[in-house]
Amino acid sequence: MTKALIRNVYLTARMILLRLFIRQKPVQRIDPAGVDSILVIRIDRIGDMVVSVPAIKALKQLFPSSRMTALLGCSTVDLARLVPEIDEVIVYRGFLPALISLRKRRFAVVVDLLMDYTLKTASLAFLSGGRITCGFDIAARGRFFNAAFKPLSGLKQMSRYLLDLVCFLSALSGKECVRADIDPVLTLTDSARISSREFLQ
Repeated sequence: MTKALIRNVYLTARMILLRLFIRQKPVQRIDPAGVDSILVIRIDRIGDMVVSVPAIKALKQLFPSSRMTALLGCSTVDLARLVPEIDEVIVYRGFLPALISLRKRRFAVVVDLLMDYTLKTASLAFLSGGRITCGFDIAARGRFFNAAFKPLSGLKQMSRYLLDLVCFLSALSGKECVRADIDPVLTLTDSARISSREFLQ
């Protein structure tokens, strides 16, 4: 009970401070022709990366001419190689090194796929210098995005929530929601198949 109370007090105080000090003009429309680069932030665990695959594929469908970069934790870099939509991986090795790298690139769209109340990835997106920053508006973390999406409450697969975020970007781009399979699909290379067989044997 005490932990829940402390958490609620913290989130309320944080919400007030964020509303006081961070103000952004929300994006009204995205010109798809101007989106030549996308950054996806997913620095957590392998399972989180797996459920993000449908959203990453949908983002590529939405902006097919863009170059897709993923900021990932060390444990998911090999997994990203099985997602052909990802053109480049930046390995997360700490907040400051990541921020310096991101600010040099000035991505057209930065998408934070974390659906939680923590602020690390949201603040990375905010400080990245990206023209459009998008993520979930949970416990006022939406203040860090100029395209903030508030998810509807309910019971869904996580991959569906992440696809809803892409649909939100579709609407801002004047396009219909991207139709995508909510089940993650990984494209195995021949070498991966061979090494898997050898390992299992």
